[in-house]
Amino acid sequence: GLANGNQGVQDEGSYMAGPGKPAMAVGEQDADIIWAFDMRSELGVFPHNIASSSVLVAGNRLYVTTSNGQDWSHVNIPAPQAPCLIVLERDTGKLIGEEASGISKRLFHCNWSSPAYGSFGDRQLVVFGAGDGFCYGFDPQPVKE
Repeated sequence: GLANGNQGVQDEGSYMAGPGKPAMAVGEQDADIIWAFDMRSELGVFPHNIASSSVLVAGNRLYVTTSNGQDWSHVNIPAPQAPCLIVLERDTGKLIGEEASGISKRLFHCNWSSPAYGSFGDRQLVVFGAGDGFCYGFDPQPVKE
């Protein structure tokens, strides 16, 4: 919390108040936001029925479903190029990977599945039931392109 200082984001009061409202005063018992990653502005994600999924923590990596999906007409996909699953560095929130399988182009509605991690023989996989009706097994090590 803020009792021991503010080590990360310096604008917690704005996050607490919400969009378009004046920042709230923060006190020692309020949480200290260490980092934040805005999937909408950084990746162009159009979240639909926002995340009903859990973050997968594996070592120093966070595997996060973006909830990219349709607009409210339930006809259009505003961000077909946006990833459905991303990888962030646990301590900094830095983007270190994103799925590039084109799942968003094939969405039925949205992505709500939580990624899972498992060992299959001598191979590790991040398993993701995607919003296009397929289950994917991704290598947990992001590949640089």
